[in-house]
Order: sequence, then structure tokens, then C-alpha cells
Amino acid sequence: MAERGSKVLVLERETIFKDRVRGEAIVSWGMAEANELGISHLLKEKCGHDVPFVEAGTGLRDLRATTLQKLPLLSFPHQAMQETLLAAAENAGAEVRRGVSVEQIECEAEPAVVVLGNDANSRERISARLVVAADGRGSAARKWTKFPICEQSNNYYMAGVLLTNVHASSETMYAVFNPELGLWAALIPQAGGPIPRLLCLSQDDGRPPTG
Repeated sequence: MAERGSKVLVLERETIFKDRVRGEAIVSWGMAEANELGISHLLKEKCGHDVPFVEAGTGLRDLRATTLQKLPLLSFPHQAMQETLLAAAENAGAEVRRGVSVEQIECEAEPAVVVLGNDANSRERISARLVVAADGRGSAARKWTKFPICEQSNNYYMAGVLLTNVHASSETMYAVFNPELGLWAALIPQAGGPIPRLLCLSQDDGRPPTG
């Protein structure tokens, strides 16, 4: 939007993005979207790593040959992806403010956002033609704007760890399913760094993950 002449303001609470278990890869259909948005080249250059194969116990699958998009998945450290795209927005002409929190969204004829700055006593009301809220699953914006919640039940725990010195192919994502235990695990290679291992565990047996 900034590249096309719109005045864009990005409000970001974090001053430094933290590493956390959050989508460490974009699958093939997501890469098609990234190509259309014009950000796939940037992600590959700054933080991304092509992973063309998936091994899920039924033989090696080449995503470039077996997906509708004919594209590999792209893995990356989540926090590096966030920094890359935020910097790209700024380079495109958007104003970026970090370390600020949104206190309220006003849904009037002219929408507005009330922003709390670094000083707890400093508040600013910013009006805009369009307000885009991206504040996660515990969204306060959803409450302020009175949007109804439509969601499916979440019957799984998900956790992740970073592994080093893993001797495995850098071009293959490994996925292991154990239906009897309600367990799924994945190993997603990244370029030049630790490999995230994700674990998905059913809540049905009443045992939360520990350790």
C-alpha cells in the first residue's frame, strides 16, 4: 500500500521480536501467495530456506512435482521473518513505530486507534480510512470491534524445541504420525541454524506435555 502512494502507519508492540513456536515454514500454497505479494525473493534472500521434500513414512514426496503450485515449502526462523518484513514495509515508505501498544479501536464513521506510547501517560488518537488489526489469537481488537468469534475446538497441545548438530537432509521435512497415541512430530530444516522440532499431542488422554 505504501509503494502505491498510501500513507501507512505500522504499530508494533515488540521492540525486538522473540523466538517462539510459530509457523516456521510456509507451505506450497502459501509460497504462491508470497510470490503474488512480491515478498518471496526477499524472504529467501534474508532468512528463508527452500525445503522441496517431505518424508512422512510413505516415501519421499517432492512438493515441486506433487502440489498444485509446483513449489517447495520455505522454512525460516520466525523472528527473522518478522524483522525482514517489517524492515521491508519501512523501506517501502510505511512509518513504523515500535514499543507502542494499542489501547482501543474506535469503530465510528471515521475509524481511529488510540495508542499508548513508551510513556504510560502519553496517548495519541490516530484516525485512518482503514484499520488492520493483527494481534493474534487472544485479540483485544476483536473485543473492541465486537466481532463474533467463530472457531473450531482445539484438541491438541503444541510445543517445540530447537535442535543443533542434527545430521539430516537440509532439503527434507520429516513428519511422523502415531494415531494410537494421538501424536504428530515434525523436523523442519533451516539454513545455517538450529532445526525446529514441533510436537503436536492430543488432549484427549488428559496428559499435558512436560519436560
